[in-house]
Amino acid sequence: MLTAKQIWPILQVFMPKDKWMTPMEIYEVVRGHAELDARDLEPIDSSTTVPNPQLRWGSNVRGVLRTRFKSGELEWDQQGKYLFSSRPIPKRASPAKLDEQLNFVPGHEYRRIELHQRFKGNPRSGISTPAESSVIMLFTGASGEQHGYSDGWTSEHTFDYYGEGQTGDQEFKRGNLAVRDHVVTSKSLLMFEATRKAHVKFLGEMTCVGYRIVSAPDTAGNIRNAIVFELLITESLTGDRFPDGQEEFTLPTGIKELLTAALEDSADTRSKETRVISTRRRSEAVKRYARVRAEGTCEGCKSPAPFTTRDGRPYLEVHHVHRLSDGGPDRPDAVIAICPNCHRRVHHGEDGKSFNEELIRRALEAHIRVERMQLSPSR
Repeated sequence: MLTAKQIWPILQVFMPKDKWMTPMEIYEVVRGHAELDARDLEPIDSSTTVPNPQLRWGSNVRGVLRTRFKSGELEWDQQGKYLFSSRPIPKRASPAKLDEQLNFVPGHEYRRIELHQRFKGNPRSGISTPAESSVIMLFTGASGEQHGYSDGWTSEHTFDYYGEGQTGDQEFKRGNLAVRDHVVTSKSLLMFEATRKAHVKFLGEMTCVGYRIVSAPDTAGNIRNAIVFELLITESLTGDRFPDGQEEFTLPTGIKELLTAALEDSADTRSKETRVISTRRRSEAVKRYARVRAEGTCEGCKSPAPFTTRDGRPYLEVHHVHRLSDGGPDRPDAVIAICPNCHRRVHHGEDGKSFNEELIRRALEAHIRVERMQLSPSR
């Protein structure tokens, strides 16, 4: 019987170099230089009733093609053809594995099916909104151009991401609504870019700083209203300065005023630059709100802050109880100021998940106390 160990040497010697070939052409190469016996000519499924059943030797050839493509010894055009290059093929890095802390690494490649096995959600949608998860997964790639999507980075370092809906005007429902309101619902936006078949590259966690409505063609070529979300890498929202690094944020010190600043919305009528600045200000305001609310005491273990910073403030770290990372704007009732020890515990501790559930309850209770304090008549 013809085995994989026999098939690959035949291809190495007789398969033409630097020529894209269909599987049928490759079968002819193998059949012309191999001795097939009765077992090779058996159908894979002996009970099949189709006129031309798949034979065992053909299945073995396909297995060799898949194996040698994965090892980097053959190239594949994702449309069915294979190439045996005379030049060395650069090795592809193996897809990254999802770790238990879900620490996605920008630039690393992941299998899309594994993302959906972990988070659920529609594996065929550009905007995947798993019902039982705190993430929204966004997928971009060249295939979107056929539907009139022109995703990409802008000169302002934001990412233009077209909403879902292939025909007719796009509306704020389902995935589009989820992206627009992700801060209000305390969801993380995870952006992935299609690379090769069934694989995506992680671009980063994003924050929606605003959106605009543009005229763009749909799948049928008809001009319609399309939603373009303006996304910013969440990590770039941390810090106390504006993007040009020249001017510090001006934020109030009182908890009532900080709460108002934390709830500010970056309206779609402002310029993109103003929306970015407003989002960065809101991101900083929600962190300061949590720290002022804590009054120098860890809201996790109730211990005093471990030390005082150079500007005289108790040192506490702000944890986002629903999000995967601790950055960007969020709901005031979804952040909590905790000591470094509690922060490491929630992210890396054996009881991290249950501890986070407790922090969710405490954050909500602390926020409700502040709201009640605001409603109390002054004396």
